[in-house]
Amino acid sequence: MKQSRKRLILLVLSLVAMTCGLGCTDRKNERKEVAMITKSTNSSFFKSMYAGAKSAAAEFNVELQYEGPQHEEDFEMQNVMIKNAIDREVDAIIISAIDYNQSVELLDKAADSGIKVVVVDSDVNSDKVSQRSGTDNYAAGQQAAEILLKKGEGNLRIAVVNFDENTENGQEREKGFLDTIIKEPGAIIEKRIKVPSDRVETKERTIEMLKENPNIDAIVTFNEWTTLGVGDAVKEIGQQTDIAVVGFDNHIAAIEMLEAGTIDALIVQNPFAMGYLGVKSAWELSTGNRGASEKKVTETVTVTEENMFDSKCQKLLFPFE
Repeated sequence: MKQSRKRLILLVLSLVAMTCGLGCTDRKNERKEVAMITKSTNSSFFKSMYAGAKSAAAEFNVELQYEGPQHEEDFEMQNVMIKNAIDREVDAIIISAIDYNQSVELLDKAADSGIKVVVVDSDVNSDKVSQRSGTDNYAAGQQAAEILLKKGEGNLRIAVVNFDENTENGQEREKGFLDTIIKEPGAIIEKRIKVPSDRVETKERTIEMLKENPNIDAIVTFNEWTTLGVGDAVKEIGQQTDIAVVGFDNHIAAIEMLEAGTIDALIVQNPFAMGYLGVKSAWELSTGNRGASEKKVTETVTVTEENMFDSKCQKLLFPFE
């Protein structure tokens, strides 16, 4: 009798252990839910980033939820999206932050609750981010300065047209640009303005600036929408051959401006790689396949009319072809 009871107890314990083991394995291998929240969803840059993210999500069996505000200055709406992701108890949040400081509290809360936080493209002021992937923005600003100095042979009256002053990547690009330009005594910063990430408003503000500062013969600007607005402005006032323009990213209209000579150079990033690496990192972190690591830097290429048909440039200018 005692022997039978002992065998029964051992059998029950074995079944409990097996059930626990299966449950633990299932939880570890279950499909991970990742929220990807970018500055917006309607630019070529973020569409390319989403394409890279979808590619990684398919490869790693990740349930990817992608969203962003309508406007790239709307950090309040971005914070609503972060809060909703926390409430859903996602496994990871991938963020391209609009504001360097305004989302820190929420993202720290997410990290404290066990949600992995991954930054792509634009950083936040938090030490609880597990992984960062994106452009070396300071170096990209240096690239813009170097190509502009070559175009103007060092003697330039330069305008800087930048976007939101609270967004980390734009400010790092401007810093890299200014730190490089200051070494060239013939290059003078004539004017610096901040504009929204909006093509029409950037165009209007640039035209106004050029009318007030007719000595300007070079403009640098640091993202997709401001590049298009600056290009539209110099074209509308008929100064596309008089003003050297260096911009960012690979919107099809910017490529057409480059080919036409309205824009002299584009610093082209790799948002597809940012999206892919963001999801891959989120999956690795949330499954315990690795811990936090150093920032993964994605490439940037300076594209001009002269090299735009080179194979390396073509791959970044037209990533889906």
